Amino acid sequence: MNIEIFKPKFFLKEHYSSSWASNLKGQLNDNIPVEIAQGTPRLKFIQDKSSEDKDWCAGAIPLIPDWSTKDISKFKSIDFDFYCDSPSYCKIGLISDEENHSPEYDLNSKLNIEPEELTSISIPISFFKGHFDLETSRLLKIVGYANCAFYISDIVLTNEVDS
Repeated sequence: MNIEIFKPKFFLKEHYSSSWASNLKGQLNDNIPVEIAQGTPRLKFIQDKSSEDKDWCAGAIPLIPDWSTKDISKFKSIDFDFYCDSPSYCKIGLISDEENHSPEYDLNSKLNIEPEELTSISIPISFFKGHFDLETSRLLKIVGYANCAFYISDIVLTNEVDS
């Protein structure tokens, strides 16, 4: 069984109301902006450069629509599509129900991401094991830095492993 975290077939709003954002250009009520590109809704992470004291931006989205916890220990990966126009820096992590933060998966140090190409990414859940309580996972955290501008779409928790 897969869980679609953010994979709408169509999207009629300019912001994802089931999200939290900080220091993003175009954010409204602390929600992540959404853009439609080639028919696909994608979360828009463009760092707000008007905030001189912050060289980062961040967003969080719930793993489950009602913001409750989800035991993800039996899943194989977090899969999504990533696009950037120019080199952009991004880290992905998890947040628990008690707001504990997992280690962050640094896309740029682990993957070869080419600007102007859609890249399908799969982060193994095993990356977080031993450093984070997967049974109390609540949010997917996305952090950008160094004047980033990138887009994320089709976010799915993939292939629950048989016990």
